[in-house]
Amino acid sequence: TAMLTYSSGPKEGSIHMSGDREEDVTAWVEVLSGVPRGDLAFHEWLKDGTVLCSLANAIQPGIVEKVHPSSAPMFKQMENVTSFIRACRSLGDLEKDVFNTVDLYEAKNLASVRCCASFLRSIFFCINEKRPSRIVDHP
Repeated sequence: TAMLTYSSGPKEGSIHMSGDREEDVTAWVEVLSGVPRGDLAFHEWLKDGTVLCSLANAIQPGIVEKVHPSSAPMFKQMENVTSFIRACRSLGDLEKDVFNTVDLYEAKNLASVRCCASFLRSIFFCINEKRPSRIVDHP
């Protein structure tokens, strides 16, 4: 078992890393965004973009200025997702590592969504000296 330790402002702790990309991304997003997934499917949890915008703003406060509520019309929810994708690019995700809004909103390519979030997690831990991390093996 591996644990990822982190420090993000007032939040510090460890996140269990299972080796399963979706589980690991979910654990990291839950901790940073403060929004638990619960029993929701990965797609349903992230579809309206609010969790992703919360994640981006936890990494760099204010990077997504306008976040529409979950109850907003479809096009505003898609705007949230697009804002998150722009934030990923600003934070250093390469164009090849970001997904398209419809990949998530219509569940067309959830693997690319998991991959993008995984790359963002790596960027978060690698380039932000104020939020160091390390992988620690526990027996």
